[in-house]
Amino acid sequence: MGTIFRQMGAWIANPLTNLPGENLTEADVEGISRQVATMIRGVVTGLLGLFTLLAVLFFIYIGFRLAKAEDESKRKEAKKQMIYSVVAIIGVVILIVLFNTIIMNQIIGTSTGTGTGTGTGTN
Repeated sequence: MGTIFRQMGAWIANPLTNLPGENLTEADVEGISRQVATMIRGVVTGLLGLFTLLAVLFFIYIGFRLAKAEDESKRKEAKKQMIYSVVAIIGVVILIVLFNTIIMNQIIGTSTGTGTGTGTGTN
């Protein structure tokens, strides 16, 4: 991982040249891009996980507020907030799935298929 940062630092210092070595193969560039994409995936997935945790904790807190509410207006407000937290949890879960499947596959350039068929589409 340190090599990536050294190479990136040298490129930032002099962006008009290629990365250090100037003889990078396509495999080298692909390896670097995969490592960067893996770091991005870790950071974004961690942040989305943190948001999910916060939404679940907020849901639990609102549940206690709903249970302790004595008048109708406080109950209504707590129910609204519960709905908002459920929507937030669902939204973050959808973002996690979308990020890990669609977006990261586009960044890395991978696909899920490994076959080599002709694609005639006939049965």
